[in-house]
Parts: sequence; structure tokens; C-alpha cells
Amino acid sequence: QRNVANPMDGRCSVFSCHRTIYCGQRSSRCVALSIRILHFLPSPIWDGILQFHPDAWLWLGDAVYNDERVFLHIFQATDLATMKEKFNAQREIPGYAKLRNQTKIFGIWDDHDYGINDGNVGYEDKIESQKLFLDFLDEPSDSIRRKREGIYASYTFGQSNRQVKLILLDMRYFSTEQ
Repeated sequence: QRNVANPMDGRCSVFSCHRTIYCGQRSSRCVALSIRILHFLPSPIWDGILQFHPDAWLWLGDAVYNDERVFLHIFQATDLATMKEKFNAQREIPGYAKLRNQTKIFGIWDDHDYGINDGNVGYEDKIESQKLFLDFLDEPSDSIRRKREGIYASYTFGQSNRQVKLILLDMRYFSTEQ
């Protein structure tokens, strides 16, 4: 276990991993991204992230663990009400709530926020899970992501000479891998 002194330097702590993919002078774009910030652990990392005033925050999966470990690498899915509670718990962390009010949030899921470890096309709650995840991201009600299967998307933001293109691939909803 090691602490992350600078949350944007690419090092990992026990509960999170962060990297700034593009950040320079304040006139440029700053995108912060993360995987695995566990909602049930203290999250002092948000204060450090807020200091960078990122233009965007990008979840890259496992924003919450919507399944439960029953033994070593064996997980079972939780019910949808519990999934919603976990997403809400993450949203209500004061530092993350502040970030949500200051910047655009983007995201894609991985297995644990999809609903089950190594989840794939056969996950029976995938439609409801998609709604819960998009609610977590504050995805607009008229978003194309709410009108089709899967949560893949692409976004372009910034000025024409300093744009960032995000391409988010859904590696769970349609996967047939076992």
C-alpha cells in the first residue's frame, strides 16, 4: 500500500488509479481519468483532482463494485436496488459531488459497474444496469446512449485547434467472451 501524493501523476494507490492524459497551460484542455475509486473507502483523492480544475472527468470502469465477492475470484450480482444505492453513494461523496458541479463527466463501464465480474451479453439485468450507470453519469435524458443498447459513445470537445476526441468502447454489453 502506498499513498498518492499527487493524484495526477499516474501512480496507483490501493483503491484508485489516475492519470492526466492532456493538461498544460490553462488555455489548453485538461482531462482527468480514473478507474476504481471505491465508494465505501475514504476518498481524499478528490481534493487533489479538484486542484487541477479539469475540463472533463473520465470514468474508465469499476466506478463502483455492483457485485459481491463470495470467494477469491468468484462474484455474484447484487440486486438493482443495491446497485442504485452504490452509484448514489459514489455520487454523494463530497469531493466527487463538487467535481460533478464543476466539470463534464464522461464514462464507460467495466465488469463490476456493469453488474457482474467478467459480465457479458448474457447478463440478465444489462438493460436496467445501463439506465443506472447513465443516471450515475448524469447522462442527459435525450442522449443517444439512452436510446440504444450498450453505452459506447464518442465525444469531441474543445476549440478547433485544441480538441480532444473521446471514443468509449463498450466491452461488456455485446461481449460473447466467457
